[in-house]
Amino acid sequence: MEVTGLVFRTADVRRPILAGITFDCPPASVVIIIGPTGAGKSTLLRMIAGLARPTAGTIRFDGSAIENWDPDQLGCYVGYLPQDAELMGGTVAEAIAGFDESATDEDVVRAAVLASAHDMIVSLPRGYETEIGRDGSRLSGGQRQRIGLARAFFGKRRLILLDEPNSNLDYEGEEALCDAIRQAKARGATLLVATHRPRLLTVADLILFLRDGAQVAFGVPSEVMPQSMSRPTSVRRVRPAAQGGARP
Repeated sequence: MEVTGLVFRTADVRRPILAGITFDCPPASVVIIIGPTGAGKSTLLRMIAGLARPTAGTIRFDGSAIENWDPDQLGCYVGYLPQDAELMGGTVAEAIAGFDESATDEDVVRAAVLASAHDMIVSLPRGYETEIGRDGSRLSGGQRQRIGLARAFFGKRRLILLDEPNSNLDYEGEEALCDAIRQAKARGATLLVATHRPRLLTVADLILFLRDGAQVAFGVPSEVMPQSMSRPTSVRRVRPAAQGGARP
């Protein structure tokens, strides 16, 4: 995936929400996106997911601009978890599979296990056949997030976009999420993860640092993290394990 000169602005805001973002993701890499609130992290992921059009610039998958991809075809290969997991109702299994009629029980359970959601699901009144209500209204915020995460991992995703996936997780949940990210990477998926919490930095191959809609830095953790500490941001500490990763 390549992002070049990406700009996004709205008519009612003078400053662009994103201004000239440029970076590329090597296959099977983990890119952690950091920056303070309002930096543009969520907007960037929405545009890469095809849910918002940039004002200027390009997003390319395998060399082809995103607007040249068939949305249904792209949806088979891109998994997206927004901050507020958006579920369409139906059963838990249908929510994970995105109402894919060809999905098997094994496919659904595999995604749930990867997202550490299986035990939570089987504890529901009817397990995977539990009706979640319109927009997942019968579930708690944490349950919706776990099911949304399973949906993002479902199938043969090649690009997985996660927006604050650990916001409702405890330490054990974060450890399970890190393991899921590693497994997805091992299967060949590329992952972009926006976060305010430092735990996920330990799985980063590359870090994209945004501030006020601008790209401050992009590169391996050992190069980017000192720059992120030069001014106050939401991420304040890094464990030594985050210093690894290969140069792009």
